[in-house]
Amino acid sequence: MGLHRIHATCDPRNLGSSRVLAKIGMTYEGGIRHTALIRDGWRDSMIFSILEGECRSAAHSAPPTDPARSAR
Repeated sequence: MGLHRIHATCDPRNLGSSRVLAKIGMTYEGGIRHTALIRDGWRDSMIFSILEGECRSAAHSAPPTDPARSAR
């Protein structure tokens, strides 16, 4: 499709989503605080991306169990 970079976000509380993003080859880049206001308050987001030329089948980035720890 000629895309250079694709990114995705997910709620840090949703470990299943972060595992799927890592499994398809996306790399965890970090988190952004208070990105959306939902019924139980402000939600943070985890950011994942994959660049052109990176292998989709390689799970080269395991999802962090604690986003704050992996950002250090």
